[in-house]
Amino acid sequence: MRALALTGSERSPVLPALPTFKELGLPGVEMTGWYGLWFPAKTAQARVNRTQSAIKKAVASPELKARLAEFGLVSVASSPAEFASFLREDFALQARIVKQAGVVPQ
Repeated sequence: MRALALTGSERSPVLPALPTFKELGLPGVEMTGWYGLWFPAKTAQARVNRTQSAIKKAVASPELKARLAEFGLVSVASSPAEFASFLREDFALQARIVKQAGVVPQ
């Protein structure tokens, strides 16, 4: 098996010689994995903000950044509003892909 390109917007520090699809002239091929936290709908905003602040601080630490980089991961620690916007865009993309591929839910 041979990797052809990455689906992210940037090259991976783990595979720096592997180009992105965008670099190869296919700018519409961009899909990355992500992790996120969800809270129950009625969670107090102060609790959400405290948790997000603690996570943002943790992922900014040199130790965690280095550990994540070992796996080719890059931390973002976006705000709840930014993450919600990202999710809306990502879910819409996935829905378009499923529709265009003619996938029928079973």
